[in-house]
Amino acid sequence: MQNSTLGFALITALIVPFGCDSGAQRGKYVQSGGGGGVLENDGGWIETFRGTASDNLEAPNQLLAAFLFVGNVRPGGSGSIGTYVSSFDVKASTDHFAITWDRQSDVVSILDAQYDRSRGNVFVLRMKDGTLSSQQIATTLISDVKNDILAAVKQALPDDAEIQALAVRSPD
Repeated sequence: MQNSTLGFALITALIVPFGCDSGAQRGKYVQSGGGGGVLENDGGWIETFRGTASDNLEAPNQLLAAFLFVGNVRPGGSGSIGTYVSSFDVKASTDHFAITWDRQSDVVSILDAQYDRSRGNVFVLRMKDGTLSSQQIATTLISDVKNDILAAVKQALPDDAEIQALAVRSPD
């Protein structure tokens, strides 16, 4: 029960900043919402952001980005949507850092890495041997179904035992 309460608090903390209209957004994309979910056995967390391309308002609520947090890496509970940049905090053990997405240049920044989101909208963050790492998965999904996101990551990383062991938690 305690994990469910914690999960609800984290989901609420992330959806409120990302799901609310926080003023005029500019750039190639308009972010409209998001959500998250805990993986089985506390193996991680999947966070998604939905929205619409500014030049294609006919296709609303597509998956803009998905983040798979593995192990002790978790969303930190706060974020913001600025005019051109969206950001949210991430917690890894005792470290905190921000992930930012410049919706004009379509660049996602995680730690010291910058990723062109058009080359893949799924990202994996994990702590391994005390070092935090990130990588971009070369897939562009439009569905924010957690099982589809995890399947895409597993397909891209078939030899990664830690990733292959992950499973989406069934709703309570």
